[in-house]
Amino acid sequence: MNIALFNIYFQMLEQRPNLHIIWETGVESFNEMESLVRNHPRLVLAPFLRSMDMGYGAADLIVSRAGSMTCTELLVTGKPAILVYTTGMRLMLVRKLMWFVSNGLSFLPESIYYWPERV
Repeated sequence: MNIALFNIYFQMLEQRPNLHIIWETGVESFNEMESLVRNHPRLVLAPFLRSMDMGYGAADLIVSRAGSMTCTELLVTGKPAILVYTTGMRLMLVRKLMWFVSNGLSFLPESIYYWPERV
C-alpha cells in the first residue's frame, strides 16, 4: 500500500488543493518512505498514529488494510473506507470483510469477486 500511495500522493495533492493526507506507513517502512517522499504542507507522514481517534476524526475517507481492529474501529466511527484485501489475510478477516458486504456496510466491485478458494 505504501508503494501504491507513493506513486500517486504528490499528484493528488497538487491537483486537489483541499486534500490533506495522513499517511501511516507502519514502523518498519517509515524510514524508507520518509527518504522517498517529498515534503508537502498538506501531508502528514508517520510511522504509527498513537491517537487513532484523532486520525479517524480528521478523516473523510480511510484507506487501510482490512485488519480486524480496523474493521471494528470503522464500525464504531462510521467512517467510509476502502478496505484492501491482501493475499496473506487469514480466513477470519476475509469473513469479516464479507460480513461488511452482506450487511450492506460495504460493497465489492464485481471485477474482484474472485475470492481465494480458502473462503
